[in-house]
Amino acid sequence: NQGKVTLWSQETSTDAMPIITPSYPCINSTRSASKSTLHRMTEEFKLGFKITNSIISKKKKWSKLLAETNFFTQYRYYIRIEISSDTQDSFEIWEGTVESKIKRLALKLEEEENIQYAVTFPKCFEKSEDPKIKFPGSFFIGMIFSKPSDPNQKLNIDVTHVTQSFLTFLMNLPEKKAMMLVSPKCIKRSDVPLFVFPNGKKPEIKKPKQKKVPKNNS
Repeated sequence: NQGKVTLWSQETSTDAMPIITPSYPCINSTRSASKSTLHRMTEEFKLGFKITNSIISKKKKWSKLLAETNFFTQYRYYIRIEISSDTQDSFEIWEGTVESKIKRLALKLEEEENIQYAVTFPKCFEKSEDPKIKFPGSFFIGMIFSKPSDPNQKLNIDVTHVTQSFLTFLMNLPEKKAMMLVSPKCIKRSDVPLFVFPNGKKPEIKKPKQKKVPKNNS
C-alpha cells in the first residue's frame, strides 16, 4: 500500500511541459522539464520540420537532418562552471555532485528578469586550457537575454549575484573537500574554449540573411 496518489491536474499544475502517462495513476512524465527545456525542444522541432521540407523538395539530403547541432554557436552568452580536484577519485565525486546541482543554477537564472532562457549542456568536458590542472572539468549553460523594452537601454548581462549565490551553495555542501575547486562565470561566445568543438576548431557562424527591400519604382 503506497498511500494516496496525487493525480496530475491541469487546473493545479504549473509544469512547463506536461506529458501525461496514459495509464493510472496519471502523472507528468516530464516534471523536471523547465521553460528552457521546452524552448530548446520546440526550436529543434521547428528546425527538423524546415529541413525535412527541404529534403522533400530535393534541396537538401537526409544527412542534413541527422547532422549534430552545435550548442556552442547558438548563444551569445554562456555560464561556464569550471571544476577541479587533486585526485581522480575526488574529481569524480566532485564532478557528479556539481552536475547534480547544475539544474538548480539554470532555474535560478530563469527567474532573473533579464534572462529569457537558460539551457544546460548535458556533458562535462574534462579538459582545461591550463596544463597545470591535473583533474579539470567544465560545465556550460547557454543563455538568451530578454531585450530591453526601451531601445536606448543597454542589455543587462550581469548575473554575478546568481553565480556567487550558486558558488556559496556548492562551497557549503557536505561533499565539498578542501581540494575540490569550482568557479562559475559568465562568458561571451567568443570566449568559449576550443576543446568543446569537434577537432578543436570553431565553426563559422552564419549571419542571418537580410531581407531584400523592394525597390520603389514610383
